[in-house]
Amino acid sequence: MTSGGAASGPASEGLSFAIGALVVRAGADLSSGPAVGDSLVALQERLDFLIPQADLIVTSGGASGGAYDIVAQLAGSQQMLKSLSVKMRPGKPLALGWLDGGREPDGEARRVPFIG
Repeated sequence: MTSGGAASGPASEGLSFAIGALVVRAGADLSSGPAVGDSLVALQERLDFLIPQADLIVTSGGASGGAYDIVAQLAGSQQMLKSLSVKMRPGKPLALGWLDGGREPDGEARRVPFIG
């Protein structure tokens, strides 16, 4: 999640505050960080940092259905993610799936659920 505020350009986001409140209300620990700009490389770097420590990763923003839809680009580069469109207004693309988290100490594959 992002901490709010504009990553680049005039748009700002506030959804992370609502998602964060729901996470805390459910009794989970919340880890959030600064916004990531419209860059697939920056998003992948942030995910690479989060994956080893997260049980679930939720992103807000970055899904536009246009040229700057970095979540769809990420889904296209990750075999375990699926990019979807939700039929509701306002409708935005959505990515669901699992991110590869390497191996657990027992050798089992570690997969981290992703909603973006």
